[in-house]
Amino acid sequence: MDVKIKSVHLVAKWMWDCKGETCGICRQEYEAACPTCRVPGDDCPILTSPCHHTFHLHCITRALEKEEGQPECPTCRAPWQIVAKSSVTGTTTEYKHVHTATRSPSDFIPPATEAPERLQSYVEPKPFISLRRMQVFTVSLGVGAASVALVYFFLSTSIRNRVEEEQFQVDRIVERNRMAMQDRISIVPIFVAPSTYDELYAKMVKKDKEVETQLTQAKSTLHTETMFHVKMWWNRCLHNIQSATDAFAAAQLRHKEAQAEANIKATLQYSGYELVGLSKVGA
Repeated sequence: MDVKIKSVHLVAKWMWDCKGETCGICRQEYEAACPTCRVPGDDCPILTSPCHHTFHLHCITRALEKEEGQPECPTCRAPWQIVAKSSVTGTTTEYKHVHTATRSPSDFIPPATEAPERLQSYVEPKPFISLRRMQVFTVSLGVGAASVALVYFFLSTSIRNRVEEEQFQVDRIVERNRMAMQDRISIVPIFVAPSTYDELYAKMVKKDKEVETQLTQAKSTLHTETMFHVKMWWNRCLHNIQSATDAFAAAQLRHKEAQAEANIKATLQYSGYELVGLSKVGA
């Protein structure tokens, strides 16, 4: 079997020859561009120090420029120095790094229990005041002011209604007092105190007689009403008894008539007569 290849599409992917996958400062992949560059490639190379920490060129340069005194590795804080020496071979740029420490790089790496904060990667601090925070603060301030205004409105309305109600009650009391002062005789009857004991005793006897008369009238009225209700109840009972008796008599009469009719039919059929019709003759 012969195989003929018409076309071939070659695909290649370039990668930096280093250990790790992301930059220790910007946390971007080595094949990606750093925050300073727009596109990856030779314009955004990477640096690997003798302490085996790799960074983007622009990231480590910006981090070392912010330090005072001897530059240190942002990860292990070991002193180092970058020698700006490059050689171009074709399209490849090589960067050489020289460590100035007299000891091995592992001697400068503190244990995690001794200084864990020194093992953190360098991250450029963000400004505290940002546009987003200002927007959130402005919105929160507006919502708070609106809430305070709403609470003040409801409280003032409630207090005003309460004051108006109390003032209305006070005005009513004042008006009643004014009317009472104008017409004292109609509101407070004239009271004449008795002058002697006999007069007082006579008034007491008269009052007792009036009370006794009222009680007698009340008892008479109560007795009359009670007797009326008792008579009404007795009449209803008699009416119900009479109705029940009449209904029972009518039912008994119907039963007797039905029984007599059945006997007549049975007698005629037994005698051989054919029953054509049966009617009731009134007395």
